[in-house]
Amino acid sequence: MESNKSSASTQIDEVLQANADKRTLLFKRVLLFFAGILVIGVLVILIWQFSTSNNNQDSANVATPVAAENAPSKQALEAARTQFMQGMAMYEQTIAPLLSDERLIKFDRVSMQKAQALQNQALNSFASGGFIEGKASLEESIATVKQVEANWLDAVNTQLLDANRYFTEDQIDRARLSLNQALTLDPINQDALSLQTRIEAFLPVQDAIRAFNIAKTENNLSKQISALQQIVALDPNRSEYQAELNNLQEKQKDKQVATLVSRAYSSLESRDFVAANTHLSDLKRIEPSHSSIKEITSQLRAFNAQQEQTRVVNTVKNLFAEQQFSDVLTQGQIALATFPSNIELQRLVKQARDIQQVENALDGYIANPIRLQDTNIRVSAKETLKKAVSVITKSNDVAAKAKTLSDLLTQASALITVTVLSDNQTDIRVLGVGNVGKTVSKQIELSPGDYVFEGRREGFKSKQVKLNISTKQATSITVVCDERI
Repeated sequence: MESNKSSASTQIDEVLQANADKRTLLFKRVLLFFAGILVIGVLVILIWQFSTSNNNQDSANVATPVAAENAPSKQALEAARTQFMQGMAMYEQTIAPLLSDERLIKFDRVSMQKAQALQNQALNSFASGGFIEGKASLEESIATVKQVEANWLDAVNTQLLDANRYFTEDQIDRARLSLNQALTLDPINQDALSLQTRIEAFLPVQDAIRAFNIAKTENNLSKQISALQQIVALDPNRSEYQAELNNLQEKQKDKQVATLVSRAYSSLESRDFVAANTHLSDLKRIEPSHSSIKEITSQLRAFNAQQEQTRVVNTVKNLFAEQQFSDVLTQGQIALATFPSNIELQRLVKQARDIQQVENALDGYIANPIRLQDTNIRVSAKETLKKAVSVITKSNDVAAKAKTLSDLLTQASALITVTVLSDNQTDIRVLGVGNVGKTVSKQIELSPGDYVFEGRREGFKSKQVKLNISTKQATSITVVCDERI
């Protein structure tokens, strides 16, 4: 509003300045004229001035009381000035744009020119101090423009109403004629432009309507929907066809949903889980809240879990067949955490553990074969070989290591000739093995290892002699009880 007031004040100041310039120019011309004739007619002028002065004095003495009586008060003039300024600000904001609107000028050029003239007159009156006259001219200009606008809108709306009525009655030529007249008056009228689009689409819409009716007769749902989609795309204002389209699309969706549910269950029954999953995905896309989704999903999850279990078992089986028993233990135990009741996984893990235990035991004996010279260790090693027999067919490494240990045991168990020397008075025995008896020299056979020979003789202290047999070469030992009690 402040900017509009400023604009109005600027315009008024420009008018005041122009009038002042005009008066200055006129004054200069008058001075020049009087200067030219001053020398010739000075006396005549003085006499004329004197005479005129007397007459004016008399007239003033008569007229002054009347003028003083009718002249507006200072307060009235100030109020008129303020009202003019306010009216001019409103004029710049609302009326001036209409005054330059080509549509209104074209509609009623004479009245718009009159309104322009009244505006100029109002400014001139204001500039010369005629605030009341200026205010009246401004108000008349405003009223003129508003009346032209009202008449123009009425003319546009009348033509547009006729065009809509004719269109509704399918009188397309008459509708087009009225619409053209409305657009001539208002080329940017959105309602008119929208109706123009509908008129241009009328014939294609009629073709689509005929196609819809044919499809309806054929009871072809897809064709009906296609035709209706074409109709509402060409003319979105055909609300009755949009409602019909919504209804048919809902029916089509219900039909598709029923088909997908049926196919999903059929696929589950035939254990075609890939197809069932595809139908489930389509069902979720079309009807995410359908009641069958939960059950179908549950069955598919169960299948997926079974499928995953089968995959894991097969993986562990393949590792077992490849004799990668460490991996069998690792992955088998992980799988059992998910499928703890799977008997096949339990069996594979147990066998892999047994094989590893046997193999580790074999490795212990093979790594330090000298230990096999100990009889107890050889017994333990033979027990390990018995255990290895049950898994030899499943592990090539165990079979090879079992053979190696067997060979080592054979070597460790080879009999070594030992010559026992004595006095034929001492009774000799090998602790834990057997009796040698009394002898001067006797050969016996013993396996490698540590032995204790004990000699006894009546009246003499018993004697024990230790012997370690660690080579394949024959050896000898002397046992004689020669210390009296």
